[in-house]
Amino acid sequence: MTVQEEKKNLRRRIRRIEEGMTPKELADSDKRLIDRLRTLPEFVESKTVMLFYPFGREPQIMPLLEKLYNKKRICLPAVCRDGRMISREYTEGSGLEKDCFGIWKPDGKCREIPSSEIDFILVPAVCYDRQRFRLGRGKGSYDRFLQGYTGITAGLCRERCLQKRIPREEHDLGVQFVITEEELFREEGR
Repeated sequence: MTVQEEKKNLRRRIRRIEEGMTPKELADSDKRLIDRLRTLPEFVESKTVMLFYPFGREPQIMPLLEKLYNKKRICLPAVCRDGRMISREYTEGSGLEKDCFGIWKPDGKCREIPSSEIDFILVPAVCYDRQRFRLGRGKGSYDRFLQGYTGITAGLCRERCLQKRIPREEHDLGVQFVITEEELFREEGR
């Protein structure tokens, strides 16, 4: 079986796990994940953060985003038609539009923010493993965007979805922190 086939099968398994969770279980998980993220010193100290607009059963972080409007500069990713990802500033009242994959992004009126100005990126994933590697949706947008990024990266992962090891390829990148409802996995030296 190829790595791509392993990843595809794992995406299916994770989808079944999340579909088996009740709305209350999902909401409780989201709240605990957000509460833990909000206390991470690296997040607290950051001034410009790139979050994401939740897609599917990804943790619903919009309540966090709304609480940050006056405290931090917020960016959201925007995937362009050529597959390239950029970051756009998102403020209260900013317009949103769907990208080519059906994911909400800031509209073209929102200012592009270079990755060099972003202190902290919350990287979405289907799931993570204990070594802090992620299984994305398979388009490679984040892996390309994070190439050369020197700030802090973190991911949220439901405890039920955490893997011992995710199948990976040479281009797959890990994050520095993975937060579950119960644990924090951090890069050595942090």
